Amino acid sequence: MKIKYIILLVGFLFSTNQLFSQVNPNIIYKYSNVGDTVNLKIDNSNGLIQWQQSVDSISWVNIPGQVYDSLLFISNQSVYVRASIVYNNCDPYYSDTLRLIALDTTNLAQACPGAPTVSDFDGHIYNTLRLGNQCWMQSNVKSMNYADGTAIPYVSANASWEALGDNNEDKGFCYYNNYSSNGDIYGALYTWAAAMNGSASSNSSPSGVQGICPYGWHLPSDNEWKQLESFLGMDSNELDLHGFRGTTEGGKLKETGTTHWNSPNLAATNTTSFFGLGGGARLSTGGEFLELKNTSPWWSSTSSGVQNLTAYIRTVRHDKGSISRQPPLKSQGFYIRCLKDTIAAIPIVVTLAATTVNQISGTVSGKIINDAGSAITSRGFCWNT
Repeated sequence: MKIKYIILLVGFLFSTNQLFSQVNPNIIYKYSNVGDTVNLKIDNSNGLIQWQQSVDSISWVNIPGQVYDSLLFISNQSVYVRASIVYNNCDPYYSDTLRLIALDTTNLAQACPGAPTVSDFDGHIYNTLRLGNQCWMQSNVKSMNYADGTAIPYVSANASWEALGDNNEDKGFCYYNNYSSNGDIYGALYTWAAAMNGSASSNSSPSGVQGICPYGWHLPSDNEWKQLESFLGMDSNELDLHGFRGTTEGGKLKETGTTHWNSPNLAATNTTSFFGLGGGARLSTGGEFLELKNTSPWWSSTSSGVQNLTAYIRTVRHDKGSISRQPPLKSQGFYIRCLKDTIAAIPIVVTLAATTVNQISGTVSGKIINDAGSAITSRGFCWNT
């Protein structure tokens, strides 16, 4: 269980004695896992406080006994929360509204809307996975060619791999121990240059770097990896750190069991269905393969260091439940997961329970929270008997 601290701003202007203007409150969207403790605090209030909650942001009810500047509660359902404040017997004004989305992490698997699979130039088909507002490939890239059909140099000899430079020009890929059967299971290992295919470093969201990925997909930036880690529950204070961070976020990305991981495969739950496998890596020094079933490293599109010899990766291990963020040399061989450039928006419509229902009539209401970018052409309801 984690405690999430969230500060809500209170928007108002006042003269010496009375409130005369109010800034429109914002809606702040946050994720939590079911069972997390959430601590809300308002930072600039003046008056009598009453915390309120709502399931639809339309109808609000007071939370009994919650009249202080902070609110501590267990997240067990998605809910809207705000503070109502009455100053000097005036009409109430409000804090920002928190839209807390409670995630049941027993199963986060969901295919990407409108794109349940994607294929590369070689004909490999990858299932897709929606995690938060991102659409990921569900397995590592295996391609021997870029999306336009250009071949990626296959580098098998240790001396040839060791000769590759830490730059954005020396492309190479291989399979662990040069066995194509390992490629079928774990995917291919690529240098950073091969992953990027000539694109400049990017830490944008989205990165804009197609690289090795199919058309409409891109190599995730360091910031996009952080977005995934935040979605999985990592504390925001840890996102920028180097080394292993978090608690069990890495375990949510790892396949369970010891078929593709060595024991003990700590904290592995695969609740995301990300199916991270312990495919090992290839070192730049000596071109050596190592750590099969111990580790799974993935490239980002973000270079690091003054000399740009390194780039950020993410790593999960068999003996860790957390996720590592490090910038190793670009000539090492690591795996790749691609992100979809855009993800189809899903309309969100909230309907309330029908009231005053009798044999000939009833009252219904609702609200369109998100129109997914499309025009609303009609409104209404339907029923049957």
